[in-house]
Amino acid sequence: MSRILNDTVKMEWLITNASITILGQPLKLLFLFGIAFWMNFNLALVLVLFLPLSFVAIKITAKVITLTSRKLILLSENVYSFLQQKLYGIEIIKSLTNENKETKTFEELNDEFLNTELKRYKSIAILLPVQQILMGACILLILWIGTREVASGSFSPGAFAAFGAISFSIYAMLNKIGRTHNRIRVSMESCNRVFDILDIPKENAGSKLFPTSFSQAAIKNLSFSYTKETPVLQNISLKINSGETILFKGASGCGKTTLIGLLMNFYTPVTGNISIDGTSISEYDIISLRKEINMVPQETILFNDSLLNNIIYGSVNKDKPSIQQALNLSSCDDFINEIQNGLSTEVGDRGILLSAGQKQRVAIARAILRGGSLLLLDEATSGINEETEEKIITNIKNSGIFQTIVIISHRSSIEKFADRIYSLDAGEIQLVR
Repeated sequence: MSRILNDTVKMEWLITNASITILGQPLKLLFLFGIAFWMNFNLALVLVLFLPLSFVAIKITAKVITLTSRKLILLSENVYSFLQQKLYGIEIIKSLTNENKETKTFEELNDEFLNTELKRYKSIAILLPVQQILMGACILLILWIGTREVASGSFSPGAFAAFGAISFSIYAMLNKIGRTHNRIRVSMESCNRVFDILDIPKENAGSKLFPTSFSQAAIKNLSFSYTKETPVLQNISLKINSGETILFKGASGCGKTTLIGLLMNFYTPVTGNISIDGTSISEYDIISLRKEINMVPQETILFNDSLLNNIIYGSVNKDKPSIQQALNLSSCDDFINEIQNGLSTEVGDRGILLSAGQKQRVAIARAILRGGSLLLLDEATSGINEETEEKIITNIKNSGIFQTIVIISHRSSIEKFADRIYSLDAGEIQLVR
């Protein structure tokens, strides 16, 4: 969020304002120096001698500004992340009476940010008086030389006054270039962070359209790990036939959700392959693949919008009969009919105004409305009572909207719906039934 909200603003300033200053001011300086040398060569040389000293001052302060700016950006990101996490988990913080500790941590983060910011501003503040001292010395030297030339009659008082005006204009421009240079140093750090995101490689995507129906999905010798040291899945092989309902069981952290992510082509296997009717999923166009493989994730994600907009999100079918069918099959109508505003009800940030079970039913309704050939349910009914859960699974299977269903669940009540049950343990798979 910090990169989107803060870094892009600084990048915008760099493109719009800084570019004008950097391109325009040097041209003006050359023009003024040209006039100065034309008016009086000796006095112009004094101004030229001032330039390297001024640039040295700018370079020294710029190094400190660059280091502090980089640290400030990271600290700002830490503050954003801290606030986001703690506000989201405010109920846990209150229930564990941990308010004082979190307040102290927040104050420490802010103090570190403030101290770093002050250090940066001190560096910026040093540049102006240094330039003023150098310019003051330069002007004194010009006055001493200039008055001698005026006294000797080689330089007129009017020309000397004009030269003084040009000198002050050059000083003002150098001062502006110095301030702009400091801001550019800050903005460049933000630009680097934005480009880090833009340079992230796109997902591997093929060109083939994913079939609207398939005969078999095959997982062959599949291994995957997030880090080299810890394998998550090891040499997984199984086949899922069209029309089957497959159940995966296993302890938390055994790789069930990762397997679902691999089916969605979120990750690339370390070894092995997943294919649909003999074609690797990496050869399919990602958009067409994800239109046909529909997932209800373990953590229910709802947007701060109405129930209706959350249900139709990502769906082409938005007609009333299709929406009503999705509500009926997911048992959403059981609680929506009791709400005063019905489908127009706002669910709040992350669906906070709904219960866990209600949120899961909305997510299931969204998947049903979208349809597809394969449905992946990752603990999608864990917050729903067993009676309603059985009703929803039965409705989905009988509706025929999805050819094939893959379920992850710890509940034994789901087992009767499965054609085959697999158990995952330490990344290895075993057929249970």
